[in-house]
Amino acid sequence: MAGRDNQREALLSAPQRQLIERYARAWSSSGRPGYIRWQNLYAALEEHEPGVEDAVEERITELKKDAPAARSRRKAEREQERWEKQALELDSWLTLAQQRRRYAGRDVWLYHGTSSELLPTILQYGLQPDVDERIWDEATPGYVYLTALYDGSGKGDASFYARRAAGHFGGEPSVLRVIVPFDELEPDEDDADIASGRHQFRNPHPVTRIMEIDGERVTR
Repeated sequence: MAGRDNQREALLSAPQRQLIERYARAWSSSGRPGYIRWQNLYAALEEHEPGVEDAVEERITELKKDAPAARSRRKAEREQERWEKQALELDSWLTLAQQRRRYAGRDVWLYHGTSSELLPTILQYGLQPDVDERIWDEATPGYVYLTALYDGSGKGDASFYARRAAGHFGGEPSVLRVIVPFDELEPDEDDADIASGRHQFRNPHPVTRIMEIDGERVTR
């Protein structure tokens, strides 16, 4: 794909160069995919093809109509980038030693499956390590249990635990996305012997940074 050719543009008339510049700006601000076929445009302008300049003007008008929506998208993308940068995604396929080297002293994103019935209490007090509302009687008490997986893996993901919680407590399955300091985490020893255990963690401290519920941001 050939880009702009400054030497070729220099040979065009001043109005043609201004037209090209406005076209380039309009295309950039429109957010449209693809690219301008500059060589075709240069050839048409050089040959003074009838109507080519009017066609470019019409194209500029069309592109300008897309600019407001494109600005809104870029603003939303920048805001999403800032949101995600609050913490790091934890790669649970790394060994524990690799995780410590990468995440020590940093905050990480993790997930917790629960029931909508429990959300009012969770939003008020956070996820507490000592609660009576437990699904698994055999789980070691004194911990908040978290996973690095949202869904799609079966038994070890947050959506699985959310369905189990809804079945136990009523309400609808709800997946929380939370931020926790990596240094507070330890492997979930209760599930160390199963395949999904590598994705699961526990935290002896309350988890209060509840950031998203089912993909929607929590507003406070």
